[in-house]
Amino acid sequence: MKKIAFATTARSDYNASRYIIKAIENDLDLELQLLVGGSHVSHNLGYTVEEIVKDGYTGKYSGMICGNESKDIAYGIYNSIGIVTDIFENDKPDLLIINGDRLELMSFIIPAVLYNIPIAHIGGGEITEGSRDNDTRYAISHYAHLHFVADQQCAENLYKQGIEKRRVFIVGWEGIENIRKTKQISNQKMKKRSGIDLSIPSILFIYYPSLENGLDTQKQIDLILNALDYLNLQIQIIFIYPCAEIEGDIIKKAINNYIDKRANCKAFSNLDNEVFVNLMRNCKFIIGNSSAGIIEMPSIPKWTINIGNRQKGRKHNIKSIINVGYSSRKITEAMDFALNNKVPENINQNFNPSQKIIQAIKENIDRPDLFYKKFLLGGNQ
Repeated sequence: MKKIAFATTARSDYNASRYIIKAIENDLDLELQLLVGGSHVSHNLGYTVEEIVKDGYTGKYSGMICGNESKDIAYGIYNSIGIVTDIFENDKPDLLIINGDRLELMSFIIPAVLYNIPIAHIGGGEITEGSRDNDTRYAISHYAHLHFVADQQCAENLYKQGIEKRRVFIVGWEGIENIRKTKQISNQKMKKRSGIDLSIPSILFIYYPSLENGLDTQKQIDLILNALDYLNLQIQIIFIYPCAEIEGDIIKKAINNYIDKRANCKAFSNLDNEVFVNLMRNCKFIIGNSSAGIIEMPSIPKWTINIGNRQKGRKHNIKSIINVGYSSRKITEAMDFALNNKVPENINQNFNPSQKIIQAIKENIDRPDLFYKKFLLGGNQ
């Protein structure tokens, strides 16, 4: 039996990966070792480890990131490296799976490299030019030995980086698998579990700091919040705070100040997966710059108003995504359009990433050349 370690550091990667984690746990040939860290174990950021426990998992805890300041994140990674080192020293897995591009994932990568643990990466080959995660994603891809990517374009991007084709497996979007398999819940249950009343027309707001020329985080969020005042008071705005992000506290403070003056708003550090997915299904649109708007929302389908450069470079030539810059007029026009027009149907891909990943792991984990990597620039492997 092969021991598969799966590292999760935030609500975003856990929710998207829940069916991959479940598939590992249920496979008779594999043993799950769940490693939990990052914002999951921070009370300031929602303490989302509670949802992991509710799902029946008893993970090993790798450390804590307590806020959105650079120092907090740096010391969190520093502490986590030591804790993960101790875990691998006493209970070494046969493979480490990393999903995504968050900086705190490096606290698992570095010990894995030192202990000769092969790394499988989910989400490589994507591009998000306005996000600091872009650099981390690139680095993780070059540490990884196996790559589970969403589509052919992501695979091609890895080939151009010199990654061998034999290491890359197209599996589809794991976040869409989660959307497809998450059950519907009633409005009554939504109200009981979250206080959100979906009988009131609602929009979902998720925004992260973005690298924008000449526009700092404070200016970004102020401009967007001012544009939201266009909305009729009958529209309910559901805000989700950022995870552990540099300057994320600026956004959280701005949201809190906005809510204090308005009665039609609610803000959350986290919503459990069923509540969040059903909110996505029932809201009028999502606005901000979250990957949820680019990847998952079109599969429902619902409108996405995507602001700025954070997701620039990620494939999203989808009719239900409205791309706008930092113009109050353009943002209000986009909201008006989304409120008054039918959402076009999008192709809802039916990949089962969880099963494809399990198959690829089993077929490749014992390869004698798994660690021997050739980097062939040009993608002609």
